[in-house]
Amino acid sequence: MTNNFKNVLMVILLLTTTIGHAQTKVAHINTGDILQKMPEIKEVEKKLGEYQASFEKELLVMQKDLKDKNEAIEKLTAIPTTPKSVLEVKRKELEDLYANYQQFQQSAQEELAGKREELLQPIIKKVKDAIILVAKEKGYDYVFDATEGGGMIFGDTKHDIINDVLKKLNITEPAVTPVTPK
Repeated sequence: MTNNFKNVLMVILLLTTTIGHAQTKVAHINTGDILQKMPEIKEVEKKLGEYQASFEKELLVMQKDLKDKNEAIEKLTAIPTTPKSVLEVKRKELEDLYANYQQFQQSAQEELAGKREELLQPIIKKVKDAIILVAKEKGYDYVFDATEGGGMIFGDTKHDIINDVLKKLNITEPAVTPVTPK
């Protein structure tokens, strides 16, 4: 199931439940907007910028090596007495260097994404914990994230109908105790 389908299904189930239980309180929040206002974000952006700069520096060195190697091959190609085998070896070296450059570029992007996740995780947890506290204080049963691709952040387990659905399907094994979604 795709995330969008799951979100639509959850909203339909929520609306169906809401019609039957007028007391159900639903809220929404845009966590992206909150994250942008967090003071810790500036420090994360600074650290990520420094981390990215180190990769960019190495990529520039690799680009220069590629350019120099390519120019050397062009010079050798212009000399009529250069053996084909020498040119083949030099071209192979250039191809290998380019493959290394691409691999490093991809690895750098993956490492940068991992670092971003590592640095943001504590901030995201702080925001989520605050949302859950506010939801409980205000008596909300569900809180949905209005950010693109967002889902349910909090759901009061008293509204979980998994055991009823299992019973309807004649499945006698009870469900695991529901957990608040991430």
